Amino acid sequence: IYFTRFKQSSSTKRYVGGTAESIWAYCAGEFDDMAIPLTDDYNGTSKSPSVYYNYDDFDLILFMSDRAFLSGSTDGATGDEVWTAGSMDLWAARLPVKASGLIDTPIRLTSVSCEHNGLDLSEYSVDPISGAIILRIGADLHYMTKETIATKISNANEEKRNLDSTNTILGTQQLPIAVYSDFSNMQERLIPLSVANHLSTIDAYATSYGTISTLLTARGQTFVAPVIPDTKNIPQSPYGGGGRNMPARRYKVAPGSGGGGIVRILTAKHIPDPLKSSQDAGERHALVLATDPLSPTAEHAFYIVRTDAMAS
Repeated sequence: IYFTRFKQSSSTKRYVGGTAESIWAYCAGEFDDMAIPLTDDYNGTSKSPSVYYNYDDFDLILFMSDRAFLSGSTDGATGDEVWTAGSMDLWAARLPVKASGLIDTPIRLTSVSCEHNGLDLSEYSVDPISGAIILRIGADLHYMTKETIATKISNANEEKRNLDSTNTILGTQQLPIAVYSDFSNMQERLIPLSVANHLSTIDAYATSYGTISTLLTARGQTFVAPVIPDTKNIPQSPYGGGGRNMPARRYKVAPGSGGGGIVRILTAKHIPDPLKSSQDAGERHALVLATDPLSPTAEHAFYIVRTDAMAS
């Protein structure tokens, strides 16, 4: 059984320390019937072990690790390679194991970060039928054939543990996955305005026509809506032709249709117009607090806008 004793509590990349994941092995009846550490030569992350069966005349253990060989450095006491934290890749080592751990130095099978703009290997899976390995890198799936794996291991053995070979990524191919859909979740949706759910501010005022209107601010927009009596108490008459018995309507006054969502209204207040001439003309104005589309940080600014129907 090959396993990790615990999962790292954080998602820190290149973490080296006491809670880094490490691979252990338990073989019933061997090693005093106790689990032994396999990757204690590196203090970083080694996880997701999987046995790769029937590789030539021996088996392999595959695992993910963010180790990297520190070129030109060896342990002065043991003469072993010195590891440093790098990017997450797929590694392989020969089986069986011995009491002190792996019987040989692990061989790196991928070099994902160099070939995919700094991305790490996220996970992998072995196809037991073909011997291919499926790799998930970012949002894409790649696969590595059994022949490619054999070539990588053979080259590493011939080059005497040349773990930093620049050709380690050669042979992986991206799976051509195409998703055919109308992607309804990405389409533009029209959400009807609900005064009860979307209303943020309201201001009522009397018009020069003897009616009462309100300024409604909802969903970052300002509307003018009439105040009408309960329709149940109003005698209903049939439609009398163009321009007759027209119901009162609600209309939007800000922002305009060309804003593209860059202007959001925070509040709006009606301004009583002191000029009798503009009152006679039916003009009405409001003081609006909104985001400034010309500022780089969408700062707030005050605007005066017309709110009568002729201006909308």
